[in-house]
Amino acid sequence: FIQIITFLHHNQPRYYTAMPFSHHLSSLATELRDLAEIDCTSAWANYGKSVHRDPYGRIYWLRTGAAEVRLPDQVMPLRPGHLYAIPAYTSSTYFCPNFMRLCYIHFTAEVFGGLDAFHHFQWPLDVTCKDRDTIDHIWNRILELSGSSSLASQLEQDGLLRLLLARFAQAAP
Repeated sequence: FIQIITFLHHNQPRYYTAMPFSHHLSSLATELRDLAEIDCTSAWANYGKSVHRDPYGRIYWLRTGAAEVRLPDQVMPLRPGHLYAIPAYTSSTYFCPNFMRLCYIHFTAEVFGGLDAFHHFQWPLDVTCKDRDTIDHIWNRILELSGSSSLASQLEQDGLLRLLLARFAQAAP
């Protein structure tokens, strides 16, 4: 008996046999597409007037300030001490009432050759980080490496991205 699991990927069904979690993890493919640390004002993301639905996910870390992201089914307040994720292809608008210092990563994290990891594993989108110094260190290092194209730097950046993704996986129910 083989169990078949159906997933929708961009509204197209994909079929997979049930398998242990280790197989899910071995199929995890990540790509860091863009990252930066920026100062944002109320002009961030076109004053909240633009709807984004990009083919990549986002991870946010606020060093200071506050903002909010509006998703189809929730409003997510952004504040320091939390990691936030907006999965790929999620409609979202962004608001910053005053000022924030934001670290962001645009990335893809897919399993089985195309399923978004956040959707597949149902990871939470907001994770409280009690060890802020550790997370700050990860962000500082990944930002420091961003100008390098060496293989060692690329591998380290991928590892650091996976460390951030692991925080979401650890917080999953």
